[in-house]
Amino acid sequence: MAARTRWGIATAVIVSIAALSSHITPPAWAQSCPEYVGQWARGPSYAVATSGDYAYLGSGPSLLIVDVSNPAAPFVAGEVELADSARGIEIGGAYAYVAMGGGGLGVVDISTPATPDWVGWVDTPGSAKDVSVAGGFAFVVDGLEGLRVIDVSTPSAPHEVGLFDVPGISMGAVAIDGSLAYVAGSTGLYVVDISTPSAPDEVGFLYEASMIFVDVVVAGSHAFVAALNDGMRVIDVSVPSAPNEVGFLDLPGVDFGDLAIDGSVVFVGAGFSGLRVVSIGNPMSPSLIGDLDVNDAYYGRIAIGAGHAFVADFDAGLRVVDVSPPTAPQQISVLNDPSKTLGVAVSGQHAYAATGKSGLWIVDVSLPREPSGVSFVDTPGSASDVALSGDYAYLVDGLEGLRVIDVGDPTAPVEVGSWNTPGIARNVVVSGGFAYVGDFTEGLRVIDIGTPSSPVEVGHIDTLGLVQGIDVSGSYVYVVSGVDGLKVVDVSTPSLPVEVGSTWSYDWAYDVAVVGDDAYVADRNTGLIVYDVGTPTNPHPIGQGLGYAIGVTATESHSYTTGGGSSGLQVFDVGDPGVPVEVGIADTKGWARDVVVSGGLAFVADDTAGIAIFRDCLSIFSDGFESGSSAAWAAVVP
Repeated sequence: MAARTRWGIATAVIVSIAALSSHITPPAWAQSCPEYVGQWARGPSYAVATSGDYAYLGSGPSLLIVDVSNPAAPFVAGEVELADSARGIEIGGAYAYVAMGGGGLGVVDISTPATPDWVGWVDTPGSAKDVSVAGGFAFVVDGLEGLRVIDVSTPSAPHEVGLFDVPGISMGAVAIDGSLAYVAGSTGLYVVDISTPSAPDEVGFLYEASMIFVDVVVAGSHAFVAALNDGMRVIDVSVPSAPNEVGFLDLPGVDFGDLAIDGSVVFVGAGFSGLRVVSIGNPMSPSLIGDLDVNDAYYGRIAIGAGHAFVADFDAGLRVVDVSPPTAPQQISVLNDPSKTLGVAVSGQHAYAATGKSGLWIVDVSLPREPSGVSFVDTPGSASDVALSGDYAYLVDGLEGLRVIDVGDPTAPVEVGSWNTPGIARNVVVSGGFAYVGDFTEGLRVIDIGTPSSPVEVGHIDTLGLVQGIDVSGSYVYVVSGVDGLKVVDVSTPSLPVEVGSTWSYDWAYDVAVVGDDAYVADRNTGLIVYDVGTPTNPHPIGQGLGYAIGVTATESHSYTTGGGSSGLQVFDVGDPGVPVEVGIADTKGWARDVVVSGGLAFVADDTAGIAIFRDCLSIFSDGFESGSSAAWAAVVP
């Protein structure tokens, strides 16, 4: 074992070690790790569009092409990765135009639904929220950066040609009608002449200081506007230079409304309040004629086609609603798609993702550059972590405790057992026929899984604070509990777990991984803290790696930390655990939470962006550097 640097108790010693490590610069070959390989890009569904037999659904940083020829049984026919989450989608001929938030405008060739192809992109300075296409131009609402006019006459070479901007005003949606663009903004409705796309010009404005307009659709001489917490407003635009409100419909309980129009009917995506159907036969007196409210469903963006409403559900993917007749809308199917990935485990050619309300997803990673979802099991709670043993996945499901899932056939997983813990089950590790569950306020629960279909709790210890992360090594479970630091629990007698050692944290201990005599702790703003646990009754800090860390895993030579949206994936050489040295860092598209290393790859649970896959630093080293030991640097660093 390498010589182990000993720490004093004073925080000043931490700073001095950090300063030392910050002056150790790895050679050039180490700077390229971790290398991005691929992404199972899944996340919240903010946007949807439809054309013919297909619905186009945003799923985090992916565009899914969904075959809805049979609305009762939609399925994903093709998909393409995006630069950022789809916030607005418009279909024009053989192309999908996607407003991608911070990623600008993307153009996707959808002529072959099974193999959509990214063909063009233009960055925008703000946050692209919505897009409408007309006459070879895309009109992109860009938040505080106004309405951008993009020439898309050559889809592979989109470029900005015009701008309409009102300083300090956030714009959220746009609708095109002939030579006019109607823009919903934070202080009212703007009517913009786009007959000369390079010089869009305001011709009318309806000022509403007390309202925030979030969406707009146009039919004939009226614009229908969704106002945050203020229902649907009807605006007469027969004289574009003088728009004025002529009608109003209160929508109690609706704080957000997305609108879609079909003839004399407007459909309102009312968030958790469901779907509202409004008759506009008499625009000055709109009336509610139908509604649908499904428990725990979120009705966001809506696209209408062939008697059906296709609704983007932030948490659950695509909801298909039969709206013929519109007075009696009925949900007929759901295309389940996870909105977040919080935990990940890997075995062989499959990754197992804990995906919040969407339960357990199994992802084929045999081709790491092209991972694909193969199956899922919905669970009643909110899944946050998963551990594997044999043919079983052990999933912690929040208020619904521990779920045991038979994954012997990854294409057909099935839940076979469960145990309801008294707290909020957030973390799980498995060893020696037992599942150890971090139950947040209710401490550590020890569950006998000798018979997977009949798990049963045999012991617990609930004096550990707010449990944030756990790991197991030998007969000890290592628990981190925020400000309460690292605690060592002896589980040699599973029915009588007992705390035998503890030490403080420097900020907030989120996660822990144990390798040999070392415990690696993700300590939020303090970064990576390494503790010597060779004597379990006397854990003590010996090293630090600077950064921001909320998740951690480790091998004999490297430690990998995740830093949410702050630092993505960070890799440290821990050949000498007392002096961790950063050898690589990579940003991710989402909010990096959890990480596991398997088969030369690092798999990151990337929250709103699915699973990001990187080649680990160890496997990309060459010419004698496979060990990853910094001792080898002497050969190349004077």
